[in-house]
Amino acid sequence: MKNVVVGVVDNGRSITAMYIIMTAAEDNEAERKMIIDSGWLQGGNGYFPGSILLDMENGDVQFSPQAWPNRTMRVAHEFLDRHYKTIRGGELIDIQYILKETTSPRKAKK
Repeated sequence: MKNVVVGVVDNGRSITAMYIIMTAAEDNEAERKMIIDSGWLQGGNGYFPGSILLDMENGDVQFSPQAWPNRTMRVAHEFLDRHYKTIRGGELIDIQYILKETTSPRKAKK
């Protein structure tokens, strides 16, 4: 499994979140089988492997972007699912920029 910690910002709100991609290491057949047997799709078959997004501030967690009750985490989860191959820990996910409400993305604090 791959996991990254990212920042999510929207309308003055800032959230630390952990994004988990449900895929096994290439050399771990037992883990791959467990993930598939538990209902998660496995990458490499042309399918998205599935993901979990955890709001680390309050413990809310969802397996589907559509399950989030607010736009902030729903849009962040959708964005992360689209960019899961290139997302890096520490990145800042700017919801207003993604939705074209602002013209430039906010930068993560150094």
